[in-house]
Amino acid sequence: MNKKKALDSIPAILPSAGRMTPQMVHYGTAEQIRDLRQSVLDKAYIAYPERFVHSAPKALELPTQVWINKPKHSDEHTR
Repeated sequence: MNKKKALDSIPAILPSAGRMTPQMVHYGTAEQIRDLRQSVLDKAYIAYPERFVHSAPKALELPTQVWINKPKHSDEHTR
């Protein structure tokens, strides 16, 4: 498999959407996945607190809105 095909097979991760793929958000699994991520972070903190210098790690919060091209006027999102 060439490098371009390998990269095309990786789903797009949206940093502004709490590091979720569009599919996770669209199909409603983003909140469940965020909770699972937090569970893993909690277990890591309990097992290795010395690795987390500042505080316990927190999974990214899910935003209330995510835009590709945000409308200029607030009423445009209701179309």
